[in-house]
Parts: sequence; structure tokens; C-alpha cells
Amino acid sequence: MSAGESIRERKTLLQRLLDGIEIVGNKVPHPAVIFLILCALVIVLSHLFYMLGTSVTYQIIDRRRTSS
Repeated sequence: MSAGESIRERKTLLQRLLDGIEIVGNKVPHPAVIFLILCALVIVLSHLFYMLGTSVTYQIIDRRRTSS
């Protein structure tokens, strides 16, 4: 048994979990790229809903009034 194998066998569950998180994290794009992608997505969806004629309305509820 070599030294590399004995180190590999002694990894705890937490260390293996952190190694997995690191591998996934290394595959995620840079945060600035994610931000730009999300901005573009909002712009495209906004225009799509505009073209479909979608609108949003809301009512303000005045809780200060009491009904008698």
C-alpha cells in the first residue's frame, strides 16, 4: 500500500462532501457572467411579455380605514 492510497482511505465524509462541492463550484461560471446572463434573460422576458400584451395591476389596501 502506497502513501497516496492510505491518505485516500482516510478521507472523512465531510471531506468527501467538500471535495464534491469544490468540483461543482469549479464548473460554475464567474459571478459577473451569471449576472450578465440573468440581465439578458430579464430583458428578453420583459420584451416577450410586452409583445404578448401582458400587464400588471395592483391595488393598495388601506388598512388604516375601519369599516363600520
